[in-house]
Amino acid sequence: MSRVRLTPPHIVVTQNMTNALDAVRVTSANVGASGLAIGSIACRSTLTNPTNGCAPLNAFGDGVASAAAVNYVNTSQDYETMVLNEDVAAASMQGKLPWDLTGAGAPAIAFGAEYRKEGGVTEVSPLALATSLAVANFGPLRGQYHIEEGFAEINAPILKDGFVQSLDFDAAGRITSYSTSGMVETWKLGLTSQVNDDVKLRSFYSVDIRAPNLAELFSGGIYSNSSPIDPRTGKQVTQVLSATLSNPNLKPEVANTVSGGVVLTPHWIDGLQMSFDWYNINLKGFITSPSAQLTTQLCQAGNQYYCDQFVYDGNGVLKYLYLMPQNAASLITSGLDFQADYRMPLGSGTIAYHLVGNYTDRRVQSAFGAAPFDSAGSMSSVGTYTSGPKLHFNLSATYAEGPLVGTVQGRFIGSARLNNYWVSGVDVDDNAVPEVAYMDLRGSYKFSDNIQLYGAIDNVFNTPPPSVAILASQSNSSQSFGTDTSSYDTLGRLFRLGVRLSY
Repeated sequence: MSRVRLTPPHIVVTQNMTNALDAVRVTSANVGASGLAIGSIACRSTLTNPTNGCAPLNAFGDGVASAAAVNYVNTSQDYETMVLNEDVAAASMQGKLPWDLTGAGAPAIAFGAEYRKEGGVTEVSPLALATSLAVANFGPLRGQYHIEEGFAEINAPILKDGFVQSLDFDAAGRITSYSTSGMVETWKLGLTSQVNDDVKLRSFYSVDIRAPNLAELFSGGIYSNSSPIDPRTGKQVTQVLSATLSNPNLKPEVANTVSGGVVLTPHWIDGLQMSFDWYNINLKGFITSPSAQLTTQLCQAGNQYYCDQFVYDGNGVLKYLYLMPQNAASLITSGLDFQADYRMPLGSGTIAYHLVGNYTDRRVQSAFGAAPFDSAGSMSSVGTYTSGPKLHFNLSATYAEGPLVGTVQGRFIGSARLNNYWVSGVDVDDNAVPEVAYMDLRGSYKFSDNIQLYGAIDNVFNTPPPSVAILASQSNSSQSFGTDTSSYDTLGRLFRLGVRLSY
């Protein structure tokens, strides 16, 4: 069991902020029975409710707001307490079969079963429950599910010292039953061959899943104010309560993955190892929630389900909008993972080079029936999918001599476009996003088996992230950001120094 308390340093109480900003000068005409001093500045609400604790907030200037006003408009009470429980029972066996059918070796097998029960309960603050906070208006969560599954795996040598040094077959299967969504099967088939001392080949095909979590199934939702378009009138409505809810009918996401790769260890370059792995992933039933804008569009297109998410009062005024996650998106992505390592003596020590990176060839996405959108190499996004440059890699060199270790690392993020479907000078003035490189330094000195001094400098040259004025979707709608915080270093130069002690 785990318990988590979320206590914010400051979260604005919406009505308190409104009261504090609505400040007036007290005059003989408005003082009433408040007892406030004539000529003083007070909250308008205090004139009729002298004990409400409101303090006027001056929002113009740095450090001019009074401590009383800051304390009044913010709260630091726990806005959520979460208790998670998990019960697990599992049994498994593994070993080798007593016979060798191919002359290459006895197959190794493993099998087992597992039972898991997961549940969660959250308690939220009265302010959050009343949607009084500017953010973090979480609804309560209460729910549980159980999982029963069995699995089996086999590694079977097929060839040994034939036209290749070795050829192995791998197979694995798992049957899982979820109390919320029923039974699902996952499996994997693979081949690995050590062709010779220099070359190893590997490939596999698998069907994998990701089951919805407790929050996606049972959360009471997150509530916030929004300004959607009313599908009945076609006009924008302000101060509508938008609720991003859970969905107990969600199914597991399913991914079909095929991969093939090669590992090179050329004997004529001692200490060098390289690997290249191509992959293609087809993900279906991705869990995502529609935006308010998309919900309006789907309703206006005649889909009654989405029209039902708009709730009106007796006078036909839009009051609530419900946004619920669904298995309504898909993703097809392919690319290349690559890695290289080389170690050699240098002086009295050794130097090790390490390269690791990825090139994403395509990332075709679709959600809620929209046309497929390839965002590989684009800073745009669709729904909850993320995009970014096609190429990124890290290259480091580490020198070690006795107790001293030092590392120089370079991080490279390739160029990109704002939108793959835009043309510079036609759809936008400049559709290009430049490549970025960062340099990091690491060092440590071990005084003894128990004491080590270490230090690091990230982004040595304080390289700024590229300016990405807009992150736009295929529909050319945009949101303003200074840059893409998920792709680039936004902190600048960062120093760390410390001592590691062990006993």
